[in-house]
Amino acid sequence: MATRREFLTQAGALSLSASFARLAAAAPSEPPSKLGVVQTVLGPISGDRMGFTAPHEHLLASSTDFLRLWPEYLGGRSRFTSGTVDRMKEAKAAGIDMIVDCTTGDLGRDVRMMQEVSRQSGVHVVATTGHWLTPTPSFEARTADELADFFTLEIERGIED
Repeated sequence: MATRREFLTQAGALSLSASFARLAAAAPSEPPSKLGVVQTVLGPISGDRMGFTAPHEHLLASSTDFLRLWPEYLGGRSRFTSGTVDRMKEAKAAGIDMIVDCTTGDLGRDVRMMQEVSRQSGVHVVATTGHWLTPTPSFEARTADELADFFTLEIERGIED
């Protein structure tokens, strides 16, 4: 008999796969051309290579460093990443070429994991800047100008090195 966590993980994976299959069915047969450059976690690509893009996804959304602080909860980083790669390969097979991962730094954004998942699954991943709807105390203590400077820095310099 499956534990509650195993059941929820399997149910979530099935739901994600079904959602990607529905999205892919609606994908245009030919990608648009001459779309400029898109910055992915593996580096810039031509906009022509975007393909069908899911615009608001999360490979992992949690508290900052949750996977590092309590790796047992998700079966450890390696196991979690492997399962995510498997689900993204299913998404790729269903027609998803790119996702925009809207996980912000305060929700546990992990660009190294995004890179690993993208590299192993073949799905392009775009990381985002910003903060969640309810800012953490650290973000809340900053002025709008300070936040704008930080978000601009992430866009221009890059996220997490």
